[in-house]
Amino acid sequence: MRASCLAESVTLTAVMTRAGERPVLVLGCRRYDDGHWGAHAWVVVNEEVLEPIVAGVHAELARLSFDGGWEPT
Repeated sequence: MRASCLAESVTLTAVMTRAGERPVLVLGCRRYDDGHWGAHAWVVVNEEVLEPIVAGVHAELARLSFDGGWEPT
């Protein structure tokens, strides 16, 4: 789709939720080798990680899910 990982992950989460799945939207970050920080978003469904844009290992900051009322945990 050529969108950001956040836009693609939110879209995937919405589509999967409407299809009756229970995806979890995950937000994370990491420090790159050049010292800059970067953010990343991905989706987890039934313990399977779905990354629309593969960006390496990031520390998890928050999870949002339908079952949790979309409140960050």
